[in-house]
Amino acid sequence: MDKATEGHMKELCRVIKYAIDTQNIGLKLKPEDNANNLWELRAYSDADFAGDKETRISVTGYVVYFMNIPVCWLSRGQKSVTLSTTEAEYVACSEVVKEVLFIQQLLGHLQVKYNCRFVYMLITLGQYFWQKIKTAVIRQNT
Repeated sequence: MDKATEGHMKELCRVIKYAIDTQNIGLKLKPEDNANNLWELRAYSDADFAGDKETRISVTGYVVYFMNIPVCWLSRGQKSVTLSTTEAEYVACSEVVKEVLFIQQLLGHLQVKYNCRFVYMLITLGQYFWQKIKTAVIRQNT
């Protein structure tokens, strides 16, 4: 440490004491009891089209779970302008896919066998139900 002060040394001692005191504390990850003995990686994403009331920017959110423990998450305004809910959902999905691909590469380097599931909402399914609702309302009014 170049030009370390007494304050720096106190902080260093505090960090070392913390590391020594917590060396037996941690998360224990083990595969769930299944036939393949695989570790589970799950990802969820969602978007709120024009969700920010002031700027009308769409908001992306996602969370990635490894062995039922959230390992990364994000909620922020999208960097690009989206013109529809569908487009905002695609942007959110692409963000979580990038994160999952990084985690998959990391697990591959660590030689961990895992089962990866993307849990997502089908956008077209929502449009299908909206069409059914509109049809039901038209029939009810006639």
